[in-house]
Amino acid sequence: MEYVERLYAGGRIKGSRWVKREGRPSDDAILKGRLIDRSIRPLFDKNYHHDVQVIITILSVDGENETDILGIVATSAALAISPLPWKGPVAAVRVGYIPPQNGNSPYFVNPRTKEMLLSDLDLIVSATEKKVLMLEAGAKELSDEIVLNAIRFGKEETDKIIKCINELAKEVGQKKIIIEKNSNIEADENPGKRL
Repeated sequence: MEYVERLYAGGRIKGSRWVKREGRPSDDAILKGRLIDRSIRPLFDKNYHHDVQVIITILSVDGENETDILGIVATSAALAISPLPWKGPVAAVRVGYIPPQNGNSPYFVNPRTKEMLLSDLDLIVSATEKKVLMLEAGAKELSDEIVLNAIRFGKEETDKIIKCINELAKEVGQKKIIIEKNSNIEADENPGKRL
């Protein structure tokens, strides 16, 4: 799993005196890559022993929306239409919380960077159709009930994304590879030929 940020994505292009290549990944890129990896890795068949490489390259950013959530959704869509034996799709949303005013819902989904400054909660919910897979949060002091309702709200929102990915997979998806259940892989002389 690799999450690659390019300087040109944010409109920054170094001058001719600089080396014309990117440096090592930033700490932020590493953390976003791990976030995506934690969402997709548990859904691979444990009997599938071939290397799978997922590379997310950020080509353009608007400075208002984070790219980590979109990275999870894009990865899920790519794996869903691929022939890989993957038990997805998975979807993710970022949930914010502002104390209720005028009867409005206190929860909002995928807030922009400026909106997050007003939020008491920064919660990422990653889920399949059946269950929540991964949570990551930062929050001010909030009650358990508020956080639990935020998780429920996030799960409802991920269901909408999963429905879209399932429709895409039905339309353009490839037939999945069938895995032979082999509990003694190490004893096999050539495990690479068996799927």
